[in-house]
Amino acid sequence: MQCIYRINMNYFFMLNDFISTAYLMKADETQK
Repeated sequence: MQCIYRINMNYFFMLNDFISTAYLMKADETQK
């Protein structure tokens, strides 16, 4: 159970990082 929870947290942080990067890139395009 603990192992699965840890994998889910890693996946969540990876997904959150990806969304943040995509959002910043889109905001950067909008400003130009």
